[in-house]
Amino acid sequence: YRPILTEFLDIVGDKPLVSLVRDDMREYCHVVHRLPKRRTIIAPYKTMTIRQLVAMDIPDSELMTTGTIDDRFVAVSVLLNWLADEYPSTLPHLAQLKKELVVSRKAPTTERKRAYTDDELRFLFEPTVYTGRGTNKGWKYWLPLLGLLTGARLGELGQLLVSDIKQEAASGVWY
Repeated sequence: YRPILTEFLDIVGDKPLVSLVRDDMREYCHVVHRLPKRRTIIAPYKTMTIRQLVAMDIPDSELMTTGTIDDRFVAVSVLLNWLADEYPSTLPHLAQLKKELVVSRKAPTTERKRAYTDDELRFLFEPTVYTGRGTNKGWKYWLPLLGLLTGARLGELGQLLVSDIKQEAASGVWY
């Protein structure tokens, strides 16, 4: 947690904990949402200060993901909770400050990807093309076919085990 807490200190400033207020937390939240991912190892970001980074117009694709931001906020929240528990008479307000740490999530897109056309499916699953493309691994052969025939998601199919495939005794139908 040291890098995250050092970053927190860099953003809110080196001040006594009793003077930490909601505006400090809002500023921290605002700044973290504008930081690039892997900023300590990728040029030109690794040589820049946080203030310089915030002044830049960093493309959305290079910003930290909401999961990474969430991880940072959890670490800071844990610290604030611990301090409030350890020093309840002098720092009771710290546990309340974590309410300002809200990850700004992008609205989910309602746009769906288009379905394959019949011609595209014929091309993908043409026996001579399909079997001749070097499907030396079983999953490369079976997952597309199972997806085509069942409509299941790739993630669902990828979790299947051989033991999940069964045959109904009475009818002989595989399921």
